[in-house]
Amino acid sequence: NVKNAVALARSSNPHSGGSEWFINLRDNTQGLGPQRKGGYAVFAHVLDGFDTIAALKKLPTHKSGLTMFDNPQPRIRGAVVVRHGP
Repeated sequence: NVKNAVALARSSNPHSGGSEWFINLRDNTQGLGPQRKGGYAVFAHVLDGFDTIAALKKLPTHKSGLTMFDNPQPRIRGAVVVRHGP
């Protein structure tokens, strides 16, 4: 997925996505593909608020969630989605 894409988190099962999501902090398209059982379902892209993303990157993390990747603490319980354009 490309940098600033917002995607659905999942386990190794490509159909296991639930309510957890993440923002790609870098372009990782080279590591995706059929050998990796596909990518992640992208449902949005960050268009504004990059200062907020920079602040999130500085939060302490711990391993949790479906993927057991380092997740920010405190946990983000919600987000506001604003549609840009028509």
